[in-house]
Amino acid sequence: MAGVCSFHHVDAPSTVAIGEVEPDALADRFAMSKMTIHRDFDELESAGLLRKTRGGATIQSGTGFEIDFRLRERQGGDAKAAMARAALEMIEPGMTVMIKDGSMAAVLGRDCIAKRPLILITNNGAVIDAL
Repeated sequence: MAGVCSFHHVDAPSTVAIGEVEPDALADRFAMSKMTIHRDFDELESAGLLRKTRGGATIQSGTGFEIDFRLRERQGGDAKAAMARAALEMIEPGMTVMIKDGSMAAVLGRDCIAKRPLILITNNGAVIDAL
């Protein structure tokens, strides 16, 4: 990112996490011009942190756009934890387990520590960091 993204410094992910936001509302909230908000949307979209929509922006994934892992990891925590618990019940010590890349899989991977010893195969950076 070449310039300073003022909206980004005001915590764009948590602001957009409510679903969709409109430039007018953000301009009022942060006392900025709509053009500044639009430029910030451009920078954040280029960085993979949000997707511009007609009349606003969102962090919801869509066709041809998948939000950054760090943001996906913060979404749907209760559902991801429930799925990870259900999957963890199927894992026994001594098993070989493959965990794919993904934010729910990262939760499962971190929980697998409780099932040691096991062989864990993954390409998920969050799982590797947790182990």
